[in-house]
Amino acid sequence: AILNARDTAVIGNSTGGYGGGMIVNGDATMVNAEIGGNSAGKWGGGADLDLGGSLTLINATVHGNTAGNGGAGVDAWNGALTIDASTFTGNAASGRGGAIYMSQASDHLSAIANSIIAGNSAGSEVQGRDLFLAGTDVDFGDNIILGTQARTTTGTFALTGANTHELESDEVALWEVFAQIDGATGGGQVADNGGAVRTAALRLDPLNIAIGGGAALDAADLDGDGSTADPLPVGANGATREGALGSDIGAHQTALVVNSTLDVTDLSDGVTTLREAIEFAGAGGVHAITFDANVFAGGATITLAEGRLSIFSAMSIDGDVDGDGIGDVTIDGGGLSRVLALSEGADASLNGLNVVGGVASSGGGIHMTGASMLTLTRSVVSGNAAAGNGGGVEVNA
Repeated sequence: AILNARDTAVIGNSTGGYGGGMIVNGDATMVNAEIGGNSAGKWGGGADLDLGGSLTLINATVHGNTAGNGGAGVDAWNGALTIDASTFTGNAASGRGGAIYMSQASDHLSAIANSIIAGNSAGSEVQGRDLFLAGTDVDFGDNIILGTQARTTTGTFALTGANTHELESDEVALWEVFAQIDGATGGGQVADNGGAVRTAALRLDPLNIAIGGGAALDAADLDGDGSTADPLPVGANGATREGALGSDIGAHQTALVVNSTLDVTDLSDGVTTLREAIEFAGAGGVHAITFDANVFAGGATITLAEGRLSIFSAMSIDGDVDGDGIGDVTIDGGGLSRVLALSEGADASLNGLNVVGGVASSGGGIHMTGASMLTLTRSVVSGNAAAGNGGGVEVNA
């Protein structure tokens, strides 16, 4: 039998035996998938692979599964397991392989690349909290993040591919990778971040080792162009993987979607503010900033509490959330500061923004200096004030 699943979730299932979410004895391919919260009394909480079958996971988030024995995420007992651009986190096995158990019957048939396997747990450290390899002949590719060193029947196994990391050895904390940590599972928090299935969002930090480090190919031809040799176009959350930094590691692709009207900088609170998005883009991250329709559709105001917003690099900000040609996002200086300042190196395109309530000595709403460039469309600059010149906008030489 052959299963092809796309934009599909296998969640909350259970068995007293093998394969809480699914048992694969034939061939299964899951793209843009979520396998979560399943349980098995024996092996393979999320999935159990046996009888020479094959299981391919692309853009998959495997999380919060449990197994009485091992392989809480996936138990590769006998078959070919292929994992690319996927995230395994928060899985728990009572025995070996918190995320994945790999047998000698499967290792030489299996491959893993461009994936995060971190924040999982096993019966003990020597049983492989994230990965246990009874067979070590796995084709480990590049761009892999492990939480802890893989364990084998005789000791440990070190990855040798390019851009591979072991968080424990590198002294990198899990919270430095994921946007939030799930208090119940200890793994990355899985939530609705857009797309058909839930994902574990990455911490919005240009120094995050998971951001921009991936290189997955479009093996399932998601873009429908007939080629499987070009880059994977999107993450499981629907965000394009062709941004300024390129493809992220794991199933989630970073996108600068502002989902809060607050004006704070707190990378651990699980929300993205406009200030955080601008700072991330300015540090060399994703350059296109949009707004969450659940928060901003119909209109919402961001009142600046930390002073003006400074733009000094290339970026676009689109505040027309519903596409009706009318700006849905208002940025209010609150009578306390200038709203926007563009300096040397800025090349910004702002659409559908209302710039109001700014106060400064000059350029109360928008101030431009040096070799900066700004394109304004469908925007309103209103109710700003300057003690000197340019109450709304000042364009300097």
